[in-house]
Amino acid sequence: MSRRMEGETRVYDDHRDNLTVDVQNAIVQERAAQLRSADSHAAMLWNVFRSLQKLDPGVWLPRTLLHALGQRRGSGRLRALASRSNLADPGFQWWKRMDLPPGRLGLLREQAVTATLHLEHYPSECLPAKLADVARRLESDLPFEERVEVPLCIETPAWVLGVLAVYHGNLRQNTCFDSRRDELLRVLDAGSWFARERGKEFLTLVVYTDARTYNGDTKRLIDLYRGHGDGLAARLPHRRDRDVLDATAARIGELRWRDLGALLVDAKDEERIGLFDVAVIDELIKYLARKDVGFNLFRRLK
Repeated sequence: MSRRMEGETRVYDDHRDNLTVDVQNAIVQERAAQLRSADSHAAMLWNVFRSLQKLDPGVWLPRTLLHALGQRRGSGRLRALASRSNLADPGFQWWKRMDLPPGRLGLLREQAVTATLHLEHYPSECLPAKLADVARRLESDLPFEERVEVPLCIETPAWVLGVLAVYHGNLRQNTCFDSRRDELLRVLDAGSWFARERGKEFLTLVVYTDARTYNGDTKRLIDLYRGHGDGLAARLPHRRDRDVLDATAARIGELRWRDLGALLVDAKDEERIGLFDVAVIDELIKYLARKDVGFNLFRRLK
C-alpha cells in the first residue's frame, strides 16, 4: 500500500487501497482519481452504500428513510413509501446522469444572450475569460450547464431516491455559469423531473458528518430547501409543476454518518436478519467507527 500526504489528508496511489468492497468493479475503476483521498466523499459513499446494497433492503432502507425524513412529519405517508411492497427489488444505479428540464437550458441561453448570467462568484480578473467562453458557447450552440450526476440513485415502483454524501467537505455552492445553482438544487431539479416523467415521487437523502464542524454549508443548503416549496420554486423559475416541487421539498432527508451507524446496530435486532447480513453490518459499524464521524465504537456488537 503506497500513500502520500496532501496537507493533513492521506492520498493513496492506488484507489483500491481506499475501498473496502468491490474494489475491482468497473464503476470505480473509471473514477480512480475521485477515490484516492482518505477524505473522498465518493469513497465513503461507495464503501457504505455498496455494502448496504448487498443486504436485504427491508433490513436497512425503511428505517433509514423514516429516520432521515422524520417519522413525525406525515408519518403515515412516509411509512407507506417505505413499505415492503415499495421495496421490491430496488434498482441501484451509481453515478447516474440525468437530463436537465428543457426549460433550464433555455433559461440559461436567454440569460447569456441578454448578459444576465449570474457570474458573481468569479473575481473581476477572471470575468473577461469567462465572458469569452459565454460568447463561444453561444456561437457553437453549446449548453451552459451539463447533465446532473447523482452519486447514487435507488429506484422502486413508487419512488426514486437520490443520495448525496459528504465527509470532510461540502456540496458545491455554484456552477460555472450560475452563482446561485448549488449541487443540491441541481439534483432536486433534475431528479424530480426524471421521477415525474416516470410517474413516481422523488426523494433526496443527504448524508454528512457534522453540521457544526465540517459540513455547515451543506446543512444550510438542506435547511434552505427542506419543507420550503416556495423557496425551491423561486430558485427554479423554469419549472411550472409547483405540486411536484412542493412534494420534492417535503421529501428531502438528512442523515449523519454516526446516525446511520446507530441505525445499523438497531437493525441487528430484526428476527429475519441472516448471518451474512450480520457480518456485513458488523464490518460497516467498524468502518464508520474508524472514519471519525462521532460514532461510538464501544456500542456492543450484538
